[in-house]
Amino acid sequence: MLLFAEGCRSMNLLFKNLRLLLFFIFMACAQNIFAAEPFFGKASTLPNGVKKQMIGQSWRQGCPVGLDQLSYLQLSYWGFDNKVHIGELVVHQQVAREIIEIFKQLYAAHFPIEKMILPEKLVKNKKFNTPVDMMNYVEAADDTSAFFCRIDTQSPQKQSPHSFGIAIDINPFYNPSIIYQGKTEPAAAGKYLDRNISHMGMIKEGDRVFNSFLDRGWIWDGFFSSGADYMHFNKVTSRYYSVEKLKYNPPSQRISGIPAW
Repeated sequence: MLLFAEGCRSMNLLFKNLRLLLFFIFMACAQNIFAAEPFFGKASTLPNGVKKQMIGQSWRQGCPVGLDQLSYLQLSYWGFDNKVHIGELVVHQQVAREIIEIFKQLYAAHFPIEKMILPEKLVKNKKFNTPVDMMNYVEAADDTSAFFCRIDTQSPQKQSPHSFGIAIDINPFYNPSIIYQGKTEPAAAGKYLDRNISHMGMIKEGDRVFNSFLDRGWIWDGFFSSGADYMHFNKVTSRYYSVEKLKYNPPSQRISGIPAW
């Protein structure tokens, strides 16, 4: 009987130690699974290789900013595959630091981005009749991009804010726009004009993406009265002023009768 009791105590001790061992193994695995890589964000002048690719594609003679006014950004982001990637953007050098800060917040919030490849690298050797045709291809591929010298598709008589490097389109396929007589861009993304549905990478009024941009004086074109552009943010700026912060008025605080835009 004594030997049986000793055997039971030994077995209990063994199971206890085994449970502790399994617990520590689980914690070690959990730390490896959930520990995110630190955010990486870097701004530099345009590398020569990037300049060569941009000329005749997203930049050409006559664009409102020169290549020497643009910055090349490398940024961490969470992909749709729930893995960390390093993306590339080209922006005006005066908003480069803000974009890094914004994407650091999006990374901390685990906001997913499908891809963030420079348009020239995405299209490779494909030929397009106009810059807008190239832009349409980039948007249909759901590529997040910033600088792109072209007309404003909603106001064709002027240059797009993208032409100055002060605008960015995020997950354009899942945040489409209405650009002309109800036409959706990207053309196959009409389903996602319904903002009541949910899909990874969508931007909603008042969410983390929305607030990260507005806190630095950027506007969201989801409020356009003539055609929403849910992918698009641009910095509020003029030759004389740059807005550092916008105050968001939720529906309950809005003044009736003021045009949306």
